[in-house]
Amino acid sequence: FVSAGMRLLPDALRQDRRLELGRVLLILARRSTAVALLLIAVGGGVYSYLGNGDPGLFAAAGLLLVVTVQRELDVQLLIAERRQREASLWQTGDSILRPVLAIGLVCWGGAKAALVLSGYALASLSVNTIRMRLNRGNLPKREDARPAVVRALKREVWVYAWPLLPMELLSWFNSLG
Repeated sequence: FVSAGMRLLPDALRQDRRLELGRVLLILARRSTAVALLLIAVGGGVYSYLGNGDPGLFAAAGLLLVVTVQRELDVQLLIAERRQREASLWQTGDSILRPVLAIGLVCWGGAKAALVLSGYALASLSVNTIRMRLNRGNLPKREDARPAVVRALKREVWVYAWPLLPMELLSWFNSLG
């Protein structure tokens, strides 16, 4: 969906449909993330039950997924809008704060993978929150999105994104190993 957003954003800006495109991408990203969270919860639950794993590890992975999806979507849209300075500042802040909080949590609670993931998630959540508070006055209201335009854009995003989904899944799967 991010690739579709980057591709469709210039047209959306020219046609005064930026708000609606952002709404569509947010809805689709949330749905996809919800499916991924469900899979993490089921897989983590089964693994923890059968292998005495740490459920906290899977909870931290889920939290990290949620904040990372939000950050990546917003950063890529900033880049597509040619607002690289703002995107770079956001990514740099996140890149600096992630290891700092992860190391801090490990020093505090011991060498546990769940603490490292939690540190990453808390860092991203902190940077995302700061950015949202700074941009609060610049954001249009959700109610201003035109429903007919949202429906049309949702179809456009799916048409663009559908052929890319197998490639993204294979890329993700290959990165696991």
